[in-house]
Amino acid sequence: YQLDSGIIKTVFHPHSNRPELVQHLPEFQSLSPEDNKPPTPSDFRPWRPFQTRLDYEVSEFSLRAGLNENLTKELIDLLLKCSSQPQDLTIRTPAEIQKLWDLASPELAPELQWDACRHYKSNNGSDTWEHFLQEPWSANSWWRIQSELPTETKPFFIILYADKSKLSSFGTEKGYPVIAWCANLPTHIRNGSGAGGGRVVGWLPVVEGDSAESGKAGFANFKAAVWHEAFSKILDSIVLHSQTGCLVDCGDKIQRHLCPIPYILSADFEEQCIMALIRGFRGLCPCPKCLISSEKLSDLSLHHEPRTPAHTVQILNKAKLLHRKADQDELLKSYGLRPYPNVFFKVAHADPYFGCSFDELHFGGSGLWADHIFEQFKSHLKELRGRDAAVEIDKKFDEMPPWRGLNHFSTITNMTFNDGSKHHDISKIFLFAAYDAFGDHRAAFQLLRCLRAYLNMTMYGNLQLQTEATMHVGEEAVLKFSALISKYKSLCPDKSWNFPKMHYHSHWFEDIKEKGVSLNYSTKPNEKMHGPLRKIYHGRTNFKNVSEQILWVEHQFMVSTVIRSQIDILDDYTAGMLEDELQSAVAVQSSGSGKASFYLGSCQPPMNFSDLENLHQQNNLFSRFRIRLGEFLNNHFLIDHPDLRRIQLDANDFVSISL
Repeated sequence: YQLDSGIIKTVFHPHSNRPELVQHLPEFQSLSPEDNKPPTPSDFRPWRPFQTRLDYEVSEFSLRAGLNENLTKELIDLLLKCSSQPQDLTIRTPAEIQKLWDLASPELAPELQWDACRHYKSNNGSDTWEHFLQEPWSANSWWRIQSELPTETKPFFIILYADKSKLSSFGTEKGYPVIAWCANLPTHIRNGSGAGGGRVVGWLPVVEGDSAESGKAGFANFKAAVWHEAFSKILDSIVLHSQTGCLVDCGDKIQRHLCPIPYILSADFEEQCIMALIRGFRGLCPCPKCLISSEKLSDLSLHHEPRTPAHTVQILNKAKLLHRKADQDELLKSYGLRPYPNVFFKVAHADPYFGCSFDELHFGGSGLWADHIFEQFKSHLKELRGRDAAVEIDKKFDEMPPWRGLNHFSTITNMTFNDGSKHHDISKIFLFAAYDAFGDHRAAFQLLRCLRAYLNMTMYGNLQLQTEATMHVGEEAVLKFSALISKYKSLCPDKSWNFPKMHYHSHWFEDIKEKGVSLNYSTKPNEKMHGPLRKIYHGRTNFKNVSEQILWVEHQFMVSTVIRSQIDILDDYTAGMLEDELQSAVAVQSSGSGKASFYLGSCQPPMNFSDLENLHQQNNLFSRFRIRLGEFLNNHFLIDHPDLRRIQLDANDFVSISL
């Protein structure tokens, strides 16, 4: 769905003290990320805190090439020997590089959104306004939470992701990174791989399985307790600030009173169960968000009491009053809870049950579709015509013309993989490849109807802009899918649809209304982080105490990404403006009278004194130009200089020349 016409009204949160804003659509869209106009760099020296661009590029090269400390030192020594301009390389030891990596950058400050707002669109200038939403700050919960904060306090919302992954080829070394995103940044920055994207903020311990204890409730409780105790070390730094707020000097030179809040928990189902501290798939109430019974998960029309921190604390306190451990366990089991307080309860305004969010990658593509609907189709293929029908479907998949952004498959009926994105693409193609493969098989045909409803449901759920109308149609699509599955159950009663990933679809549009479109809490950007971490493990560690080494190098990559993005902006700006600058500079034209006509132009790109003197080394007027300019400034301006010190210009100082 896209906005194509009309007038847009934006209503800001009352605490922002900002009036309603009414704009025509082109004016509203002019601030969108799709605007391809090259941005004007905010800093013509974006490589700072490095003194020169060459300083930064040498450091970036050593980082990107995976050079250890000795090789980095050799690289610096070689550059010092062979460089024709050694003055541009101010770094002398690798330790200097590390100090520079630790400095901060204010470049993302203009992108941060601090106030909740509501967007409305009017078609063709009518008097009716339709609410639409995209980013988290345009959804309901941001507005509600900001209303609970003091008027001058701004929410700093954090998106958290955690998941185990294998670092070594044989799986003997595992990593458990915790990755954080800033929800106050727009999606195209937050979900990107550049500055403002997700960053590793912690590393959790991996509790190795014990064959003698695996599957026992006590061992599962122990692993959950370790997770929450370890995660508390990450949250401890914001617990007090979430209660009182903290004054922060932001990058735009404005001091704000911020309240940090873990807002969205983005993870697969198993990880969400640990975050919510519930018993999970085999529990009597297996949903992280509500108290629905495990026997009613297939009916997506049902809405049950939501889990809340207050209710959970009440149940835990009630269990403590029981004398027998068996009675305590029985009470907690009836709510699907584990016998420990949730670590997120320590953080003001944080609700782990609300934070747990629908993830189409795990709950749809590699969940409901891959593990259930697709498997049922395979079962019907075996019942019907064996390999003939399967070969026919594979052939149609192979004949599917290539399409941008869509994976191509030569065969699918015998493939096994664990890629949710590929499963999502298979689900979109399968209906067209298999519509005539099942003949008059009633159950298979009913399942095809279910698949069509499933595709409609996911289409509306994955829209990158949601209006009141699309959300209403999406909710209707969820109910229709549920009704068609119910009919399929009557034809195949042996197949159970009572599983959490089925039920979680009933929460999809709740999450959209509360936290914005699905992109805001998708795990797709998160899953991409595991690859770079594996590369760091193999290329930058000594395979001992790897967590500290990985976190250290990952931080360096973050700083490098920020500086590189600003250098790229400067290069794009300079390339686009250079021709205009040259054309508008001083031009001398011969006229009929033999006189010259001079045209004043704009400033030339900044250049340091060293480059300027080298550029004009054949011109005696530029001999000792830097020193003579300093003497001129000291002698001509008869005023007190800062700190009563004479002006001394350095070879690396920049000057802008106007012709």
